[in-house]
Amino acid sequence: SSSLTGSIRLEEKSMNKLTHARLKELLRYEPETGDFVWLISTDRRIRFGASAGSINHNGYRIIKIDYRRYRANRLAWFYQTGAWPFADVDHRDLNRSNNVWTNLREATRSQNRANIGVQRNNKLGVKGVSRRGDRYQVQITAGGVKRHIGTFNTQEEASAAYVAAAIEAFGKFARSA
Repeated sequence: SSSLTGSIRLEEKSMNKLTHARLKELLRYEPETGDFVWLISTDRRIRFGASAGSINHNGYRIIKIDYRRYRANRLAWFYQTGAWPFADVDHRDLNRSNNVWTNLREATRSQNRANIGVQRNNKLGVKGVSRRGDRYQVQITAGGVKRHIGTFNTQEEASAAYVAAAIEAFGKFARSA
């Protein structure tokens, strides 16, 4: 959505400003729980030892540092590696607020989009499959390119074809449901 895109752009502009040393001066990241904890009290709302950030309308934990907003998953990556992620930080379990270190992985935008579940508006409840008359059509988008996989007699055949195409296109990022 455009508000999400705007939020990402704001974050990208501010990435250059926050240093690894400043992040570690202000916050402690707990990889086993995914929590960030304040190490100093910066004002009356931020207390030493308090949990940092809040969940936004898209389900991401957002932490404000030096008047700039950051997604906690990206801060976790920066905290642990000392480098900003090259693109996205994907949540393996799809839970945008679960920032446990083992749940996070660097991903291209295409890989991150591959790791989403079935959309709410999907009438069949099967990812990548749509009904065309009395048959089932399979399409997949990888790297911004939409590919027609085929048309099948049953929903099960179509679903299996999507899963195979997703594994080929996205490997460990493939999600079929």
